[in-house]
Amino acid sequence: MNADDREYFLRRASEEDEAARASLSLTARWRHEELASLYRLRVLAFDRSAIEEDPSEVAQPFILVPGSPETEAA
Repeated sequence: MNADDREYFLRRASEEDEAARASLSLTARWRHEELASLYRLRVLAFDRSAIEEDPSEVAQPFILVPGSPETEAA
């Protein structure tokens, strides 16, 4: 990943935030928020790898994604 990719992922996260705010469905809103957070995690991993001395030691994010609010209530 390079700096252009970083900007792309930040832009996509922002677009997903906007889509989440515009969503009427709770499930759609939740999915947009999930995607935005995943894009931001990718940027965070890139930022950490840029300052680490040994990129092999960078912790890879392990993400547990809970079910959507509508399926949790059922």
